[in-house]
Amino acid sequence: MPLFIVTGLLGLLFFVGALVFGDHDVGHDHDFGGDHDHDGSSVFSVFNVSWFLIGFGGMGSVIRANGVGMPGSTMSGLATGIVCWGFAFYVMHLLTKQQGDSTVTVARIMNATGTVVMPIPANGVGKVQCSVAGSLQEFLARSKTSVSLSEGSQVRIVGDAGGVYLVEAQTQGGK
Repeated sequence: MPLFIVTGLLGLLFFVGALVFGDHDVGHDHDFGGDHDHDGSSVFSVFNVSWFLIGFGGMGSVIRANGVGMPGSTMSGLATGIVCWGFAFYVMHLLTKQQGDSTVTVARIMNATGTVVMPIPANGVGKVQCSVAGSLQEFLARSKTSVSLSEGSQVRIVGDAGGVYLVEAQTQGGK
């Protein structure tokens, strides 16, 4: 019985730790290149593992206290731990599906349409404003065809030249 009690308390300690310090995935791949997609929760997050340990330790203790032998209480604890883990994983999956991503990336900026807010000279740099990833952003811009673009002109971002975006004027009918 001490095995189950210690396991349950360890799971509770992990759970409280995850609440206080945040949930960090075990075996999480860190991508320092900046192109990082993480689709959903990890199977081995501290939150999920703690719920497994709580279920295993709690049910194992209850079954063992009622006089069932070690194999029976271990199997009951495992079954309950797996159910608790599955429930925790499902809840985390639902929560991560609700998250939004407002990261502004070059891929999201390409082909965005916007308005010139600071005139772009024929061979110079100005500013455009457009909606990217759900927010209004301003970017340095240069005309791709070396024509001047006046303030208020509608443009489309068509390229990236090292942090200065290349734009083309939109026609009246829209491209």
